[in-house]
Amino acid sequence: MDELNQVVLAIDPATISGWVLIHPTEPVQYGTLDLSKLKRGRAGILDAFLVWLDTMDKKYVVDVWLYEQPYVQNQRSAYLQYAMIGLIELVAYRGEAIVASIHPSTLKKFATGSGRSDKETMLAHAMMEHHSIDNHNEADAHFIAKWWMREGRYRD
Repeated sequence: MDELNQVVLAIDPATISGWVLIHPTEPVQYGTLDLSKLKRGRAGILDAFLVWLDTMDKKYVVDVWLYEQPYVQNQRSAYLQYAMIGLIELVAYRGEAIVASIHPSTLKKFATGSGRSDKETMLAHAMMEHHSIDNHNEADAHFIAKWWMREGRYRD
């Protein structure tokens, strides 16, 4: 498929996930999926995330799935992030799509020039590029997509 005609979905996976959708015939879309208020436990959060992934794939037929690799500081976060990544890769596999990821430090360095940038710095840099970005989760997704468009797609 022609890279310019690909539908790209970049996700910063967490209980509050930022995402950006790049579609060749539509404006770039930014959003946040907030699963933090679900009271159904980890399995319920994962189920809701999978439903959202499937819905996005059915609606847009995603060609490229991108995500930020986990940088986890506690067990609950680790469980959810790795499970969410597994679900992203499963949906990509089912759709015969490309899947790629980027390490958080690499993403920060790409976005700001420093691999140690904090969330506020990432958000400030993203908002300078696109004013509709509302939070650091969407900022991360923005830079994941930008990284793919500039550098990631050319790697094996």
